[in-house]
Amino acid sequence: MGTMKIYQTQNFWDATMAWSIARYIKKHKHTKIIQLNGRFHSDEKLGTLAKLKSISKRLTISSISCFPSADYSNPEWQKHKHLGDYIIITNPGVKKSF
Repeated sequence: MGTMKIYQTQNFWDATMAWSIARYIKKHKHTKIIQLNGRFHSDEKLGTLAKLKSISKRLTISSISCFPSADYSNPEWQKHKHLGDYIIITNPGVKKSF
């Protein structure tokens, strides 16, 4: 798969998720929904969020961006604030073992 095919696949995923959420909200008014996905699909209110906003213009959407960052102990919030409405920075030095 070339880079463009991967990008097109991700766009299709975004469009499908946005359509599914919009359809659910239409049937279940006044419902709050949490959508969990990778950062590519929602950071900077792009991806799924942009497609959802284009489908449901009056919908209120908030986003959370969560990621490890070298500035964990003293975050440079200005550097990260464009990524979402809420930012969660984790310690990149913590190794997970499952």
